[in-house]
Amino acid sequence: MKPIFLTLLTFLVSAGYTFAGTDVGNGGKGIVCKDKKEVISYDLERARKEWKFVTRPLNGAGSAKLIAASIIEPLKELDPIRHKQYYDRIGTFMDDLREFEDYEFDYIHDTSDIGVPEGCEIQVVINQKKKTRPEDKKFRLNVKLWDRMKPLDKAALIVHEIFLEEMLKYKVTGADGAMYMTGYLSSTAILTHDRTSYIGRLENESEGKLFYYDKKHKSWFSVGRLELYPSGEVKKGYLHKESSIDIGTQKLKATTLQQFGWTYNDGRKLCELPIEYFENGSVKQAMLTQDQPLITYKRKRRKKAKKLSTQIITTFKTVVTRKSPEDEFEILHIDVYYLNLPIMDCRVLR
Repeated sequence: MKPIFLTLLTFLVSAGYTFAGTDVGNGGKGIVCKDKKEVISYDLERARKEWKFVTRPLNGAGSAKLIAASIIEPLKELDPIRHKQYYDRIGTFMDDLREFEDYEFDYIHDTSDIGVPEGCEIQVVINQKKKTRPEDKKFRLNVKLWDRMKPLDKAALIVHEIFLEEMLKYKVTGADGAMYMTGYLSSTAILTHDRTSYIGRLENESEGKLFYYDKKHKSWFSVGRLELYPSGEVKKGYLHKESSIDIGTQKLKATTLQQFGWTYNDGRKLCELPIEYFENGSVKQAMLTQDQPLITYKRKRRKKAKKLSTQIITTFKTVVTRKSPEDEFEILHIDVYYLNLPIMDCRVLR
């Protein structure tokens, strides 16, 4: 927060105010021109000029909230759970916003700007901050600039801030990703793209840090290195730490996901593997976690032995696999502990 004497000085020198602070950032921006009354969305302008997106016709009857809902409509097919989350957030957006009259927000350098037409400048219309007090609102609005925007430009700002809110939660760098995804969702291009194309863009713009919820498996997957079948079904991916998968009598639970790997409680990385599916949705290969009961498996004691001996072992991590949905699971890797000491570490059992 600025020192009090600086705030008072600004008040005495100017008829307006500037508003900034160490906890404020990530601004939704508009292009303000001296010879034009209207303020336009920087997201949409950059999408048209830099990425050559064509804004598609959007429903909304002049309402910014309804147009914002129309912008995210493609997510209903491509990413249903995120669509519901964003749709609900659009509904509460204006209730979580504080309006400021005669304030000029400090510029926020969170995007790689392309420049503006001659005689114009980029100004912050909305910024968001961490709520630390009961009276706080998530978003701050420059009313004068907002009132000069058309409903479509307002809608783009709303979608930008909602995207950015999620990206900040997962510590995505800057606001370029939110800007691109806003332009992308508003465009005609997304209407011809499948889930794989969409997920690829979401991965790129979020640095692989966001998650995608798959309704068939009822689990969240990291968009980083998520592979899909042409049908849009999950082929291979890394589960969110709170997800779990049933495979008959066993239950697979995700461990803590860090840098696309499995990080255990003691900090070691072992048997780094994603979960893999057949196209019908059944599990092909996965990792059992340390809370599994004792696992019984059979293997030969000696090469020439005819009888199979049964060994019961306590496992910390076990990787199971099968060749077809009809086959039983076989142990591929196993990390064995005996008296809290590892006696076999990520060996391949054949």
